[in-house]
Amino acid sequence: PIDRVERFQTGKVFSLTVGNASGFNASMIWRKDHGDSKTFISGDNNLFLPYLKIHYRIKSPREYYLNYRKGSADKLLEYQAYNILSQIFSNLSYFDIALIKRREWTLKAQKLLQKRIDDMDAGIEIVAFYLKDLHPPKDIAASYEDVVAAYQNREQTLNNAQRYYSTKLPEARSKANKVINEIQAESTSHLKLAQGEAQN
Repeated sequence: PIDRVERFQTGKVFSLTVGNASGFNASMIWRKDHGDSKTFISGDNNLFLPYLKIHYRIKSPREYYLNYRKGSADKLLEYQAYNILSQIFSNLSYFDIALIKRREWTLKAQKLLQKRIDDMDAGIEIVAFYLKDLHPPKDIAASYEDVVAAYQNREQTLNNAQRYYSTKLPEARSKANKVINEIQAESTSHLKLAQGEAQN
């Protein structure tokens, strides 16, 4: 009753590049052309090129064979990943995407992608979804570098101000307490002196 055997490597972890691929094998210099062209836009209207990887494995050979064999699984994952990323990026600022909420949104993207492919009975498990790097388009990289430098200067200025505040406030309190103690001591001394004179 069997005329053909389909073998699936259920123990193997497959990799899929999402976004731009060249950055994984090239130095990530913003002003250098990497041959990439898939640009996204953040919620604060900044353009950028992400370099992402999805690692997945076949968890259900039956579902995988019936629905997404012969390479179509990669197309499904890529399409759904682009859809999810566009939605996530449109609600975050550039610095949230690149730095502040980097781990948060990648985990969210992985969970959403897993849910969608489960709903489609793809028979696939997402093992990892991570961001290698991202950078602005080459033509406006210089402007982005200026913005990043200004952001770093701002953070440094804030840190210096906080450090100054943390240093000066205890000093001021110490001086204030010293003056208060001296005044209280002098007041007590004058009071005792006056009481002694009155007694005399």
